[in-house]
Amino acid sequence: MKEAIEVVFSKNYHRNCRWHVIRPWERDLDRLHRENSGFKEKFEGLLNFPLSPTEFEVACGDTMREYGMEECSAIRALSDKRYMWMAPYFKSMYCGQMTSTQRSESTNRVLKDGFVNHTTSLHMFAKRMLEAIQHMDHMEAQETWYSEAPNVRACLSAFDDQFSQKYSRNVYKDYTRNYKNSTAFEIHADPNEEHGYLVRHAKGTGEFCWSKHEFKVHCDKVRGEYRCECMCWEHTAESVAILSSPRLRSHPLPVAIDPVTIS
Repeated sequence: MKEAIEVVFSKNYHRNCRWHVIRPWERDLDRLHRENSGFKEKFEGLLNFPLSPTEFEVACGDTMREYGMEECSAIRALSDKRYMWMAPYFKSMYCGQMTSTQRSESTNRVLKDGFVNHTTSLHMFAKRMLEAIQHMDHMEAQETWYSEAPNVRACLSAFDDQFSQKYSRNVYKDYTRNYKNSTAFEIHADPNEEHGYLVRHAKGTGEFCWSKHEFKVHCDKVRGEYRCECMCWEHTAESVAILSSPRLRSHPLPVAIDPVTIS
């Protein structure tokens, strides 16, 4: 598959599906989680939080040494493939929150849960498939109708008004949740960079390195330049902590670049 993707999707980056990579080792990971208090939180933190590749390597090594898992077969198998599926190595590429083959898998789940099973004959499968497509079209139309209703605003700022008009209902809900979470961060001017800021979690005294890290943010309102080293804005349009500080009136919505093919 890797060779075929390079030929057919020559302009895309190839990323392995997180769910398929972890699935063969789920039992081993469950056992490690039960036997090692605190390991699950740190392991999932390594997977989910926006560390840089260098920070990830250091944090991963420290965690494995802390729990004596350097020779664990499950951990080694996941680590050997890390360049093909772990988020820190794809920060510079647009993924749109896609970490797995969730689009096709979600459709597969809908079919199995409500329309077909192992006893479905071939001609009934075709009929059920049409019913499933019709059902999904109805759900999409319903969501479109709900999205036309006014959103409950997260705040009264100008950029929030822009987001409430441009985003779908579900995306705006994600934004409002992250807007609330952004109040847990402290923002300070970066003395080493003009238009630069340092963003750090207010409770940045935890053991996990992400909680201690100061993320560098560049915010030039005149030129319309906004970027953060965590790359969350480019991937999810949820870099709200720094937006609320300078009281911006509007913000350009992120553009999809460098598409990723997930397998």
